[in-house]
Amino acid sequence: GLPRRHLIVVKPPFSIATGPAYQRLAEWRAANPGILGDVSPKLPSLNTVDEVVASLHNDFEPPLFREYPELAEVKARLLAEGALGALLSGTGSALFGVFADSAARDAAADRMTPHARWLVMPCDTLAEHVYESES
Repeated sequence: GLPRRHLIVVKPPFSIATGPAYQRLAEWRAANPGILGDVSPKLPSLNTVDEVVASLHNDFEPPLFREYPELAEVKARLLAEGALGALLSGTGSALFGVFADSAARDAAADRMTPHARWLVMPCDTLAEHVYESES
């Protein structure tokens, strides 16, 4: 199964409705023809942190970061705090950062937690065997 990953999830103080997010994406794609995310049919194994970080992509980032600059600020902060990679989750508004280990994640979370506007949640992914035993 996949190994455990150490993350911080950050939720800014606003939500993004899915329908309008898809509308912004459609508008962005119409204005930027030929620019799409990596649609490679070969999926990485995700067995290493480097493979996980290299696979991080979300087409919603360009249009939503333009409309909600705080999202770009959160991503930049996660990276500045030591995340190996960071990404908008789905259509937002939460983002997550992937950290090399729990110590790096916890130190970053401690530094980010005083930010008055953001909910900062350190967490781990579940290893496959843990998920299966708990479901």
